[in-house]
Amino acid sequence: MPAMTPLAAPLYAAAVAVVGAALSVAGKIVFDLWQRSKEHRGIAAGLAGEIRAYLDLLNLPSTAKAYRDMAGTSRAARIEWLRTLGPFPSTHPVFDKVADKLGYLGVEDAYAVSRIYNVVTGFRLILANMSSPGFVAAGDPLHAAAIDFVVTTMEREARCADHLIERLRLRAERSPWRMWADWFDRVIMAP
Repeated sequence: MPAMTPLAAPLYAAAVAVVGAALSVAGKIVFDLWQRSKEHRGIAAGLAGEIRAYLDLLNLPSTAKAYRDMAGTSRAARIEWLRTLGPFPSTHPVFDKVADKLGYLGVEDAYAVSRIYNVVTGFRLILANMSSPGFVAAGDPLHAAAIDFVVTTMEREARCADHLIERLRLRAERSPWRMWADWFDRVIMAP
């Protein structure tokens, strides 16, 4: 290296400091992006697992058949069945912790997740109210209509939930670098 003039030495030191700072900032940005990607993938995996657990516990084909059979039984048998419905959980362990971060999933998946959880909560409320004295005292047409509504909606929403679970699972398994490359293509390179 040639001898430096008195002016070159401070400029050289400043250039080294700027390059070092730039590398430090770039490293921090890459690390933060990796951390954010890890969080997004964790949210997707957690929600997919919780929704899958709800569907598995629901055991839809046999549950739908049991509800439809119950709607067709005698009033006395149906009232006894309705009284056996116990309290339902009022929380969603994963969803309640990440509800404020649904936007990380993108508009379509955030909407679908919100919809599924509102349907699950609605079912819990409907089923809990089916064992209330007011509902039990209601007539057969209301019982049949409410039970049919629950079963029909469960079947429709389960199909939507299966598609959502698959999308969330794929998001959770996607490489963090692929995720950011997709974002770059969609946001930065978009026409």
